[in-house]
Amino acid sequence: MMIFKNNSFSSFSFSVFFEPTDMLIANKPFEINNGDLSKVIKFISPNIYELGAIAQHFGASGISFDEISRLQERKDILEITSEMCQVILPHVDTIILTLGRHGVIIATKNSLGKVFFQLEGNIPKYSVGRGKCSGRFYQAEKIDNLMSVSGAGDSFASGFIAAMLAGKSEPICVSVGFEAAKLTLQTHNTVPENFFASNHQCWRCPIPSEEIF
Repeated sequence: MMIFKNNSFSSFSFSVFFEPTDMLIANKPFEINNGDLSKVIKFISPNIYELGAIAQHFGASGISFDEISRLQERKDILEITSEMCQVILPHVDTIILTLGRHGVIIATKNSLGKVFFQLEGNIPKYSVGRGKCSGRFYQAEKIDNLMSVSGAGDSFASGFIAAMLAGKSEPICVSVGFEAAKLTLQTHNTVPENFFASNHQCWRCPIPSEEIF
């Protein structure tokens, strides 16, 4: 769980980036103290099973984990995950849904052209505008020399967060996240020994997206 300090909250001092890690406990933060913690959870980064568990907690019906496990076609995956994201979005600001070899979905209340954090000097300040909910799919690059998938999701999240805190737009955040995940996929280590500098092209080249809702 990643915590960002935010002085604009009167009752809570932090904005939270929640990485569920396991579908069996994915909904726990939304149950603690009658859901009080959910007031500060602004970002979640589940996989598809964790997304399903959280969606069920918020009242989604007809979700079968067996059905999810049988999904193969991108069209079917985007359809069911779009529905689940829209159930969850009233309760968080942004969902960063990792879909393995397919890519990621960013479902958010933020607009595509708006940054997640404004820089005030060198201090990032949370600035998501709570507008119309939207979802975009970003297709992952095919990795030919794949060595291990272990740690790829965490590396994506770390790259995404680093770009967010640098005041970058959503497509650049995804670009940096993809590059971090790519390096992890090309090593047997959970985390690569070296990542990349801030002058790497991923910090300048936005990833195109497909709007899904």
